[in-house]
Amino acid sequence: MRFELTAFSLARRRSTTELRPQSDNNDTERAPMRQVPSARPDTRRSPTPPADARAPLAPALPPPACRCTIPTSMPMPTPMPVPSANPLPDDEAHLWIARLDDLRDPALLAAYADLLADDEAEACARYRLPERRHEHLVTRALVRTVLSRYAGDVPPRAWRFTANAYGRPEIAGPAAGGALRFNLSNTRGLVVCLVARGREVGVDVEAVDRAARCLDVADHYFAPPEVAALRALPPAAQPERFLTYWTLKESYIKARGMGLSLPLERFAFVLDPARPDSIAIEIDPALGDHPDRWQFRTLRYRHSHTIATAVERRSDDRAPIRVVARETVPLVG
Repeated sequence: MRFELTAFSLARRRSTTELRPQSDNNDTERAPMRQVPSARPDTRRSPTPPADARAPLAPALPPPACRCTIPTSMPMPTPMPVPSANPLPDDEAHLWIARLDDLRDPALLAAYADLLADDEAEACARYRLPERRHEHLVTRALVRTVLSRYAGDVPPRAWRFTANAYGRPEIAGPAAGGALRFNLSNTRGLVVCLVARGREVGVDVEAVDRAARCLDVADHYFAPPEVAALRALPPAAQPERFLTYWTLKESYIKARGMGLSLPLERFAFVLDPARPDSIAIEIDPALGDHPDRWQFRTLRYRHSHTIATAVERRSDDRAPIRVVARETVPLVG
C-alpha cells in the first residue's frame, strides 16, 4: 500500500513537498509542486494527550466549484474551469491536508467566513482564543471545498450537515453528495479531511511533540497488549509508537461513528516491525465489528505530524484501497 502525494503549495514555498510515510519501506512517489500565485494567506474525540504530553500517481484534482467572491485585494489564482465532477474511484480514499500557517491572509479568511452556515459561524465566534477560531474556520472551509471537488455543481456554501446519534458530522444535502463519506481532524498547525465514496472513513492527526508522558496516557486508555508492546520498546522509540497507536485508535472510533461509546481498551492494534505497512486490529466481539472490515494506514507528515486513516472495506474489494494524499489551500488550489 502506498500513500500518494500531489502537492499544492504557495509560490513562496520551496518547489517540492515531501509527504513521508511512517516507514522508509513505503515507496511513496512525489509529484512536482504546482505553483499558484503568492497569497499568505466528528464525532467526539477521545481524551487528547496532555498538551505537554507528547498504483500510479493520481493526477491533481481541479479547483473546487466556488461561487463566493474573493476580495480583489487578494492575489487571484490562475483561472480554471469549474469541474462538473472529480473522479473518486471506489478503490480510493482522498486525504486533503491544509497547513494553518499558510492560511493567514485576511481576504482569504473573509472568503472562508462567507462559506459558513449560521451555526458554523456562531460556533466559530464562541472560541475565545484566536488560534482556535482560525482552526475552526479553516476546518469548515476545507470540508466544504473538498466536497465540492466531487460534486462540481454544488458550490461550497450550499452543503448542509447534520450529526448522527453520537455526534459525527454527516452530509444532509444536497442530494448530489449522498454517496460521499468524510471525516475531519485538526491539531496545532494542520487540518485534514479524508473522503471516500460509499464507504466509511476516519482520520486523526496529532503533532509529534504531544507524546511526552506517553506511558501514563497509555496506561489509562490503551488495551493491555498495546501497553505491553509500548513498554517493551526502548524509551527513545516509545513516543513515536504511542502516537501511532493513538491516531489509529482515534481513526477507528471516528470511522465507526460511535465516539467514546467504543471503549479504547476494548480493541487493540497489532504492528509488525518486520512489515511496517501491515496494521492489524483485534476487536472485542462485544463491540459488534470484524477486523476484516477495516484497512488502516499511518504516515508521518513533514516530520511534524502523525496521521492515521481508517477506510472501510467491502466484501467485493479485491485489492487494498489506495489513499491519495494532497496538500491544498481551500479556494486557491
